[in-house]
Amino acid sequence: MSNAKVLLVGLDPSVVNFERWPGLTAEKLEAGPADSVDAVKRWT
Repeated sequence: MSNAKVLLVGLDPSVVNFERWPGLTAEKLEAGPADSVDAVKRWT
């Protein structure tokens, strides 16, 4: 088992002005870090 540590940083959808980024939704914003967590889990 690895002792590696990973820090993932993202934005809370409640503080994002989605009008500035047409097509971006809270779901899409949350999906990025979720995909990263899944990738890290596959490495361990």
